Amino acid sequence: MKTSSWAIAENESEIIITEDDSSEPEFRAGNFKPGIYFRDLVNRRAFVDRIVLSIGGKPIRPPSQRVNVSWDKGIKGKKSNYARVKTGSILLTGNPYNLKYGKTKTFQNIPDCQLTLRSEQEPVTGAHAHHAVKALIEGSPRAIVSEVEMTFDVDDWSIEKLHMSITSRAEHHAVKETLYIGKRKSNWQVCLYPKADIVARLEFILRRQFLKSCGIEGIDDILELKAVDVWDKIRIQVLNKAAFKENVAALKVPEWKKETILYLARKQDLQGTKELLLKGYGREVMEASVVDATIQPLLEKMHKAFLW
Repeated sequence: MKTSSWAIAENESEIIITEDDSSEPEFRAGNFKPGIYFRDLVNRRAFVDRIVLSIGGKPIRPPSQRVNVSWDKGIKGKKSNYARVKTGSILLTGNPYNLKYGKTKTFQNIPDCQLTLRSEQEPVTGAHAHHAVKALIEGSPRAIVSEVEMTFDVDDWSIEKLHMSITSRAEHHAVKETLYIGKRKSNWQVCLYPKADIVARLEFILRRQFLKSCGIEGIDDILELKAVDVWDKIRIQVLNKAAFKENVAALKVPEWKKETILYLARKQDLQGTKELLLKGYGREVMEASVVDATIQPLLEKMHKAFLW
Protein backbone atom coordinates (compact mmCIF):
# COMPACT_ATOMS: atom_id res chain seq x y z
CA MET A 1 0.00 0.00 0.00
CA LYS A 2 1.37 3.43 -0.92
CA THR A 3 1.58 6.09 1.75
CA SER A 4 2.40 9.76 1.41
CA SER A 5 5.60 11.22 2.78
CA TRP A 6 5.52 13.21 6.00
CA ALA A 7 7.65 16.00 4.57
CA ILE A 8 9.19 16.94 1.24
CA ALA A 9 9.91 13.85 -0.84
CA GLU A 10 13.47 13.13 -2.00
CA ASN A 11 14.37 15.21 -5.03
CA GLU A 12 14.68 13.25 -8.24
CA SER A 13 17.30 13.86 -10.91
CA GLU A 14 18.37 12.16 -14.10
CA ILE A 15 20.22 8.93 -13.59
CA ILE A 16 23.20 8.27 -15.85
CA ILE A 17 24.09 4.74 -16.90
CA THR A 18 22.57 2.94 -13.94
CA GLU A 19 19.47 1.29 -15.36
CA ASP A 20 18.87 -0.69 -18.52
CA ASP A 21 15.19 -1.37 -19.21
CA SER A 22 15.73 -4.57 -21.16
CA SER A 23 13.65 -7.66 -20.55
CA GLU A 24 16.71 -9.77 -19.73
CA PRO A 25 17.32 -11.07 -16.19
CA GLU A 26 18.99 -8.53 -13.95
CA PHE A 27 20.20 -8.37 -10.37
CA ARG A 28 17.88 -5.97 -8.57
CA ALA A 29 16.79 -5.29 -5.02
CA GLY A 30 13.99 -7.68 -4.18
CA ASN A 31 15.26 -10.35 -6.62
CA PHE A 32 17.03 -12.05 -3.73
CA LYS A 33 17.54 -15.70 -2.91
CA PRO A 34 15.92 -16.36 0.47
CA GLY A 35 18.28 -17.78 3.05
CA ILE A 36 21.54 -16.63 1.44
CA TYR A 37 23.30 -14.37 3.91
CA PHE A 38 26.65 -14.18 5.71
CA ARG A 39 26.30 -15.28 9.31
CA ASP A 40 29.55 -13.63 10.43
CA LEU A 41 28.34 -10.23 9.15
CA VAL A 42 24.89 -10.26 10.82
CA ASN A 43 24.72 -7.47 13.45
CA ARG A 44 28.43 -6.80 12.81
CA ARG A 45 29.37 -5.25 9.48
CA ALA A 46 27.73 -3.59 6.51
CA PHE A 47 28.85 -4.85 3.10
CA VAL A 48 28.20 -4.48 -0.63
CA ASP A 49 25.56 -6.90 -1.87
CA ARG A 50 25.50 -5.57 -5.44
CA ILE A 51 27.61 -3.20 -7.50
CA VAL A 52 27.17 -1.91 -11.06
CA LEU A 53 30.26 -0.73 -12.94
CA SER A 54 30.35 1.29 -16.16
CA ILE A 55 33.44 0.28 -18.15
CA GLY A 56 35.14 1.42 -21.34
CA GLY A 57 36.54 -1.51 -23.30
CA LYS A 58 35.67 -4.82 -24.94
CA PRO A 59 35.03 -8.25 -23.37
CA ILE A 60 37.96 -10.68 -23.51
CA ARG A 61 37.54 -13.21 -26.32
CA PRO A 62 37.73 -16.12 -25.91
CA PRO A 63 36.59 -15.89 -22.27
CA SER A 64 39.28 -15.80 -19.62
CA GLN A 65 39.97 -19.00 -17.68
CA ARG A 66 39.25 -17.00 -14.53
CA VAL A 67 35.50 -16.95 -15.23
CA ASN A 68 32.73 -19.39 -15.94
CA VAL A 69 30.25 -18.47 -18.70
CA SER A 70 26.70 -19.77 -18.23
CA TRP A 71 25.36 -18.12 -21.34
CA ASP A 72 26.17 -15.37 -23.83
CA LYS A 73 23.27 -14.28 -25.98
CA GLY A 74 21.50 -11.38 -27.62
CA ILE A 75 19.19 -9.05 -25.70
CA LYS A 76 15.67 -8.66 -26.99
CA GLY A 77 13.85 -5.36 -26.79
CA LYS A 78 14.31 -1.97 -28.42
CA LYS A 79 14.78 -0.22 -25.08
CA SER A 80 18.02 -2.00 -24.26
CA ASN A 81 21.26 -0.03 -24.46
CA TYR A 82 23.18 -3.21 -25.28
CA ALA A 83 22.99 -5.96 -27.89
CA ARG A 84 24.36 -8.85 -25.83
CA VAL A 85 24.58 -10.07 -22.25
CA LYS A 86 26.97 -12.60 -20.72
CA THR A 87 26.38 -14.23 -17.34
CA GLY A 88 28.31 -16.69 -15.24
CA SER A 89 30.48 -16.71 -12.14
CA ILE A 90 33.92 -15.53 -11.10
CA LEU A 91 35.85 -18.73 -10.35
CA LEU A 92 37.96 -17.19 -7.58
CA THR A 93 34.91 -16.23 -5.48
CA GLY A 94 31.99 -18.18 -6.95
CA ASN A 95 29.98 -14.94 -7.12
CA PRO A 96 27.76 -14.31 -10.16
CA TYR A 97 28.33 -11.59 -12.74
CA ASN A 98 26.23 -10.04 -15.48
CA LEU A 99 28.07 -8.29 -18.34
CA LYS A 100 26.17 -6.26 -20.94
CA TYR A 101 28.11 -5.18 -24.02
CA GLY A 102 27.73 -4.15 -27.64
CA LYS A 103 26.21 -0.65 -27.48
CA THR A 104 23.05 -0.17 -29.52
CA LYS A 105 23.00 3.61 -29.01
CA THR A 106 25.69 6.19 -29.70
CA PHE A 107 25.09 8.41 -26.66
CA GLN A 108 28.36 9.31 -24.95
CA ASN A 109 26.98 8.66 -21.46
CA ILE A 110 26.43 4.98 -22.27
CA PRO A 111 29.61 3.01 -21.53
CA ASP A 112 30.99 0.23 -23.71
CA CYS A 113 30.12 -2.36 -21.06
CA GLN A 114 28.08 -2.54 -17.89
CA LEU A 115 29.19 -5.11 -15.30
CA THR A 116 27.06 -6.15 -12.34
CA LEU A 117 28.58 -8.14 -9.48
CA ARG A 118 26.59 -9.76 -6.70
CA SER A 119 27.54 -11.17 -3.30
CA GLU A 120 26.39 -14.77 -3.20
CA GLN A 121 29.22 -17.07 -2.14
CA GLU A 122 31.34 -14.28 -0.59
CA PRO A 123 30.78 -10.57 0.10
CA VAL A 124 32.01 -8.55 -2.88
CA THR A 125 35.08 -6.46 -1.99
CA GLY A 126 37.26 -3.96 -3.81
CA ALA A 127 39.83 -6.67 -4.58
CA HIS A 128 37.08 -8.90 -5.99
CA ALA A 129 35.75 -6.08 -8.19
CA HIS A 130 39.22 -5.31 -9.62
CA HIS A 131 39.78 -9.01 -10.27
CA ALA A 132 36.43 -9.35 -12.08
CA VAL A 133 37.14 -6.38 -14.35
CA LYS A 134 40.55 -7.79 -15.31
CA ALA A 135 39.06 -11.23 -15.88
CA LEU A 136 36.29 -9.98 -18.18
CA ILE A 137 37.51 -6.85 -19.99
CA GLU A 138 40.50 -6.35 -22.31
CA GLY A 139 43.42 -4.13 -21.29
CA SER A 140 43.31 -1.92 -18.19
CA PRO A 141 39.95 -0.17 -18.51
CA ARG A 142 38.65 2.48 -16.16
CA ALA A 143 35.62 1.39 -14.17
CA ILE A 144 33.14 3.99 -12.90
CA VAL A 145 30.76 3.04 -10.11
CA SER A 146 27.17 3.52 -11.28
CA GLU A 147 25.30 1.91 -8.41
CA VAL A 148 26.06 0.30 -5.06
CA GLU A 149 23.86 -1.55 -2.58
CA MET A 150 25.23 -1.01 0.93
CA THR A 151 23.66 -3.78 2.98
CA PHE A 152 22.90 -4.39 6.66
CA ASP A 153 21.73 -7.80 7.93
CA VAL A 154 20.25 -7.84 11.44
CA ASP A 155 18.44 -10.37 13.58
CA ASP A 156 17.74 -8.26 16.67
CA TRP A 157 14.37 -7.02 15.38
CA SER A 158 11.62 -8.70 13.38
CA ILE A 159 10.86 -7.43 9.90
CA GLU A 160 7.39 -6.38 11.07
CA LYS A 161 8.82 -4.28 13.90
CA LEU A 162 11.31 -2.63 11.55
CA HIS A 163 8.56 -1.84 9.03
CA MET A 164 6.61 -0.01 11.73
CA SER A 165 9.62 1.81 13.18
CA ILE A 166 11.47 3.08 10.10
CA THR A 167 10.87 6.75 9.35
CA SER A 168 11.91 8.96 6.46
CA ARG A 169 11.03 12.15 4.62
CA ALA A 170 10.87 10.20 1.36
CA GLU A 171 7.91 8.31 -0.09
CA HIS A 172 7.12 4.84 1.30
CA HIS A 173 5.51 1.96 -0.56
CA ALA A 174 5.40 -1.80 -0.05
CA VAL A 175 5.46 -4.66 -2.55
CA LYS A 176 4.66 -7.94 -0.81
CA GLU A 177 7.16 -8.17 2.06
CA THR A 178 9.54 -5.51 0.73
CA LEU A 179 9.28 -1.93 1.95
CA TYR A 180 10.71 0.70 -0.43
CA ILE A 181 11.66 4.19 0.68
CA GLY A 182 12.40 6.66 -2.07
CA LYS A 183 11.64 6.35 -5.77
CA ARG A 184 13.20 3.89 -8.21
CA LYS A 185 14.93 6.60 -10.24
CA SER A 186 15.89 8.95 -7.43
CA ASN A 187 19.51 9.37 -6.35
CA TRP A 188 19.03 6.91 -3.50
CA GLN A 189 16.52 4.34 -2.33
CA VAL A 190 16.19 2.09 0.70
CA CYS A 191 14.79 -1.45 0.70
CA LEU A 192 13.83 -3.46 3.76
CA TYR A 193 12.88 -7.13 3.39
CA PRO A 194 13.23 -10.53 5.12
CA LYS A 195 16.37 -12.40 4.09
CA ALA A 196 15.72 -15.50 6.18
CA ASP A 197 13.41 -16.56 8.99
CA ILE A 198 15.40 -14.60 11.56
CA VAL A 199 17.34 -12.12 9.41
CA ALA A 200 16.06 -8.78 8.11
CA ARG A 201 17.98 -6.97 5.37
CA LEU A 202 18.23 -3.19 5.06
CA GLU A 203 19.77 -1.97 1.79
CA PHE A 204 20.81 1.51 0.72
CA ILE A 205 20.70 1.62 -3.08
CA LEU A 206 23.08 4.47 -3.93
CA ARG A 207 23.00 5.61 -7.54
CA ARG A 208 25.42 7.53 -9.72
CA GLN A 209 24.36 11.09 -8.87
CA PHE A 210 24.46 10.38 -5.12
CA LEU A 211 27.83 8.65 -5.37
CA LYS A 212 29.25 11.48 -7.47
CA SER A 213 28.11 14.04 -4.88
CA CYS A 214 30.12 12.06 -2.30
CA GLY A 215 33.24 12.01 -4.46
CA ILE A 216 32.88 8.32 -5.26
CA GLU A 217 33.99 7.54 -8.81
CA GLY A 218 36.12 4.41 -9.00
CA ILE A 219 36.14 1.03 -7.27
CA ASP A 220 38.55 2.05 -4.50
CA ASP A 221 36.46 5.12 -3.66
CA ILE A 222 33.63 2.93 -2.37
CA LEU A 223 35.48 2.65 0.95
CA GLU A 224 34.53 6.32 1.43
CA LEU A 225 30.96 5.16 2.13
CA LYS A 226 32.12 4.57 5.70
CA ALA A 227 32.16 8.34 6.17
CA VAL A 228 28.96 9.18 4.26
CA ASP A 229 26.02 10.09 6.49
CA VAL A 230 23.17 7.97 5.15
CA TRP A 231 21.21 8.19 8.40
CA ASP A 232 19.79 11.57 7.48
CA LYS A 233 17.73 9.60 4.91
CA ILE A 234 16.12 7.14 7.31
CA ARG A 235 16.11 6.34 11.01
CA ILE A 236 14.74 3.53 13.16
CA GLN A 237 12.74 5.24 15.90
CA VAL A 238 10.25 4.54 18.67
CA LEU A 239 7.85 6.65 20.67
CA ASN A 240 8.57 7.68 24.23
CA LYS A 241 5.04 6.68 25.25
CA ALA A 242 4.78 8.71 28.44
CA ALA A 243 6.06 11.90 26.81
CA PHE A 244 3.93 11.31 23.72
CA LYS A 245 0.68 10.90 25.67
CA GLU A 246 1.39 14.03 27.68
CA ASN A 247 2.26 16.06 24.58
CA VAL A 248 -0.82 14.90 22.66
CA ALA A 249 -3.05 15.80 25.60
CA ALA A 250 -1.71 19.35 25.40
CA LEU A 251 -2.65 19.73 21.72
CA LYS A 252 -5.36 22.29 20.97
CA VAL A 253 -7.41 20.04 18.72
CA PRO A 254 -10.75 18.21 19.13
CA GLU A 255 -10.71 15.12 21.34
CA TRP A 256 -11.50 12.79 18.42
CA LYS A 257 -8.30 13.88 16.70
CA LYS A 258 -6.32 13.17 19.85
CA GLU A 259 -7.91 9.71 20.04
CA THR A 260 -6.97 9.04 16.39
CA ILE A 261 -3.35 9.95 17.08
CA LEU A 262 -3.23 7.79 20.19
CA TYR A 263 -4.87 4.90 18.31
CA LEU A 264 -2.12 4.93 15.68
CA ALA A 265 0.47 5.06 18.41
CA ARG A 266 -1.09 2.04 20.16
CA LYS A 267 -0.84 0.18 16.84
CA GLN A 268 2.85 1.11 16.84
CA ASP A 269 2.41 2.68 13.42
CA LEU A 270 5.16 5.27 13.85
CA GLN A 271 5.24 6.50 10.25
CA GLY A 272 1.44 6.90 10.16
CA THR A 273 1.47 8.73 13.48
CA LYS A 274 4.25 10.97 12.26
CA GLU A 275 2.46 11.79 9.01
CA LEU A 276 -0.74 12.69 10.83
CA LEU A 277 1.00 15.00 13.27
CA LEU A 278 3.14 16.69 10.64
CA LYS A 279 0.11 17.44 8.48
CA GLY A 280 -0.73 20.14 11.00
CA TYR A 281 -1.39 18.59 14.38
CA GLY A 282 1.95 19.30 16.01
CA ARG A 283 5.49 18.99 14.66
CA GLU A 284 6.81 19.86 18.10
CA VAL A 285 4.84 16.99 19.64
CA MET A 286 6.44 14.49 17.30
CA GLU A 287 9.96 15.80 17.66
CA ALA A 288 9.64 15.83 21.45
CA SER A 289 8.21 12.31 21.61
CA VAL A 290 10.36 10.26 19.20
CA VAL A 291 13.69 8.72 20.16
CA ASP A 292 16.10 6.45 18.31
CA ALA A 293 15.39 2.74 18.76
CA THR A 294 18.06 0.53 20.32
CA ILE A 295 18.85 -0.92 16.89
CA GLN A 296 19.82 2.48 15.43
CA PRO A 297 23.23 2.64 17.21
CA LEU A 298 23.86 -0.96 16.09
CA LEU A 299 23.27 -0.01 12.45
CA GLU A 300 25.59 2.96 12.79
CA LYS A 301 28.26 0.72 14.33
CA MET A 302 27.89 -1.71 11.41
CA HIS A 303 28.25 1.22 9.03
CA LYS A 304 31.56 2.24 10.60
CA ALA A 305 32.76 -1.36 10.16
CA PHE A 306 31.75 -1.36 6.46
CA LEU A 307 33.51 -4.17 4.57
CA TRP A 308 35.17 -3.30 1.26
